[in-house]
Amino acid sequence: MVSQGGNPWGAPKPGAVWFGTHDNCFGAGAGRAVAGLVEVNGEQILTPTSPAPAPGDAMNAFTATTGVLAGAYVPDGGSVRFRTTPSRLEGSLSLQGLESIVGQSTRGTFTATFTAQRISDDPEFVMSSPIDPVFGSAVQPAPPPEVPGVRYTVRTITSFSETAGHPEFMPSARARFAAAVFLVDARDGGSFRYDPPNSRSDLDPVMGTVTGPGPVFVLSGSRSTGEGFSAASTEVGGTLDLSGPAPVVRLTLSSETGTGAESGYEVEAILQ
Repeated sequence: MVSQGGNPWGAPKPGAVWFGTHDNCFGAGAGRAVAGLVEVNGEQILTPTSPAPAPGDAMNAFTATTGVLAGAYVPDGGSVRFRTTPSRLEGSLSLQGLESIVGQSTRGTFTATFTAQRISDDPEFVMSSPIDPVFGSAVQPAPPPEVPGVRYTVRTITSFSETAGHPEFMPSARARFAAAVFLVDARDGGSFRYDPPNSRSDLDPVMGTVTGPGPVFVLSGSRSTGEGFSAASTEVGGTLDLSGPAPVVRLTLSSETGTGAESGYEVEAILQ
């Protein structure tokens, strides 16, 4: 679990906090526990390990001021207490710790309450916020290169079945596939692009390769983003059959997140 409000290490400001249960929460380390979890009367309680881990070993921290000289406090006491239901998370943070600057022994405290509503655990769900978080060194990924080839869209879906995930997400997944655009350079050593609408921009479109002598070509592509709990990946694989009067695509579409949420579909469609 990671509670985040800004970046205590990269862009310190009052109220910024990172708190994770192990060092893999921040995409590094060997998953060593940096917080313990207990349950008391239905309430989950997370407490920092003691003594506090070094800043380079685990990224848990909170800040109280802004600026390059602002110190990050590494928690060595306190707790994060929360209760969960299938659709809601609510709780409070009360952390204490020493300032991370060498030679300093100043102690700081951090208190806050939080609530969260479950929106979806579909790995392909598109989320937005009225206020986008700003981090100290945000770098926007370069857009994928254009792919040469023929542009196809779905004319008729002949089959669509789920192999992983929740049935309630199937209608939205089918709608994304039905409106997807394919750009295929149909030759051995060619490339393709699968671009469904209303999907995560960090996972789609998927770029891949085309192999085979034809008229049936093998399509294979994947894309991934993030690390640790924020990781996500998607894969597209199957065939494009150009032997008949109309092109037919048969694909397996799968996605997975670092939290273990999965979705998977086997599809067949006539293209145009």
